[in-house]
Amino acid sequence: MIGEDRKRIIVFGAEVSGWGTANGKVRRMIKAGVAVAAICGLPICVCYGQLVINVGTFTLLPDTGNQVVELFISNTGSGPVSVDALSLNVQVADGGPEVGAILDDGAHIRGPHITAVDMLSGTAFQALSGPGGQTDTGSAPQLALYSTIAPHGTVSLAPGRHRLALITLDTTGPMDPGPWDFSLGNTVAGPTTYYVQGSPAIIPTILDGSLALTPDNAVTYTLLPGSRMLDDWSNGGPSSVEAPMTGTFELLKLPSDPPFEVHQITNISFAVGFDLSNPIYELRGHGEWQFGGDGTEVQDASLEVSFAGRSSTLTNADRTITQPWPIIDFTVNEVTVHPGNPSIQALTNTVTLRIVAAPLLRFTSILPDPGTGGVHLTWLPAGFTVRLERATSASGPYIPIATNLNTQAFTDTTAAADHAETWYRLRLQ
Repeated sequence: MIGEDRKRIIVFGAEVSGWGTANGKVRRMIKAGVAVAAICGLPICVCYGQLVINVGTFTLLPDTGNQVVELFISNTGSGPVSVDALSLNVQVADGGPEVGAILDDGAHIRGPHITAVDMLSGTAFQALSGPGGQTDTGSAPQLALYSTIAPHGTVSLAPGRHRLALITLDTTGPMDPGPWDFSLGNTVAGPTTYYVQGSPAIIPTILDGSLALTPDNAVTYTLLPGSRMLDDWSNGGPSSVEAPMTGTFELLKLPSDPPFEVHQITNISFAVGFDLSNPIYELRGHGEWQFGGDGTEVQDASLEVSFAGRSSTLTNADRTITQPWPIIDFTVNEVTVHPGNPSIQALTNTVTLRIVAAPLLRFTSILPDPGTGGVHLTWLPAGFTVRLERATSASGPYIPIATNLNTQAFTDTTAAADHAETWYRLRLQ
């Protein structure tokens, strides 16, 4: 019966939980993972072209934990798809040494670890009220196996793009050279699969992706005052939002031909709102920015961002450069027209981002020398001219002690020994 089949999905997940403490059970789970539908008494569909998961390529910071990437599923059909359960399989590289030791198949590539999976927040299954919400069915550091089931009825995937899950990754510890495969289809436990009562299981069309570390020459940029987001609706749509925006992104110079310099933007992490502890929106994404030209310099920018279960591709109309390098200042937007009731005007949504950003200057060491009374300071990133300032309290006033510094180190030989505290600040020159 259908009720018993649904129950068996949960039983199967529970039986194999506890990675590392029940190796025999984990071995059975991995080898039988592609046959879950048969165990549950359900027929299985090889593919379902209407649902598409394009995993994508993600760039991670080295030696950093708690890096969250967002995965999406797209319904490319003209009508909704109803589902009532999801088995989410996510694998880094070949599953890593832990999986290799259990399968005895030589899997050993060390890559980033998966430290958390959220398949509920902002997804079609967000309204789940059943116990547990989601279940870890036997994960390893580089293999996440999770399931969720609708306690009542089904959930619907309307045509368009939807959040599938948030995956938290950790790049600390020893790893083999990347990039690494980032797979939801080709995993040792089989592909990510949806289940439907009384129907064949649905395996979406899955385009696996990859993970890579941010190159050493990538520079972290931080948003400056003036950065804002406008989410504007017309003709009776949702309330419009306009608020300041804070956050960071990575900027990497790409090979390019004069007179333009092309830069890749990755790891966008922006918060929108006046209360940073409870932002209105949290934006993630990537893009490209270039500037240059013969004579008068111009700039072009494009960003792909996701927020609140929505996604936008934004470009700039005004190509004017108003700030000297290395400060970046541009405005991008996207206008979307949503068909409305034929008797009223169509609903229009305009998303606008004003980006004002500068390299994030940060001290890497501040080392007092008890013998001389001096203080040796080093900082990142390289390649920028900075001014070093000093104060006797955090609130200032800060006085310049060195200007036009092109190096990444300075020794302050005039630090006042009669002050309990000495504070330093870096500014772009």
